[in-house]
Amino acid sequence: MIWEHAVGIELGPFQRSHGIAFVGNDGTLVVDRNGWELFPEVLLSDGKRKGYRMPAVPPVEARHDAHGLDQHTENFIDCMKTREQPTCNPEVGSLAAVNAHLGNIAFRTNDKVYWDGKRMTFEGNDEANALVTPSYRAPWVLPSV
Repeated sequence: MIWEHAVGIELGPFQRSHGIAFVGNDGTLVVDRNGWELFPEVLLSDGKRKGYRMPAVPPVEARHDAHGLDQHTENFIDCMKTREQPTCNPEVGSLAAVNAHLGNIAFRTNDKVYWDGKRMTFEGNDEANALVTPSYRAPWVLPSV
């Protein structure tokens, strides 16, 4: 899995101010809070352009009623005060983070990894499981709850 993610540096993938790019064999999907766009890879034959690996898709704008980062931050603070559930389920963000980590761990172990989301471990891969919990530099430790 190859991906590029940028925020806060004012220059993200494909000249956007932020967002994420998923690079595939047939094209690249670029997503940010303004919408998404697909960039097909060029199909070459004998060194000459023969078209694209997938059909072009026009850019898709985000819904105008979509919750932006400011609304997520405000909702988070409100939930801290009221103890209500957030508008956006934290599991959604967790899935995005897990997928990024899966790609990194597969790359670092140079192996296929099989994630068990219920047990939060890799199946039969001790090397990958060792990378699930980070190592902390003294005097920092992960607190027990």
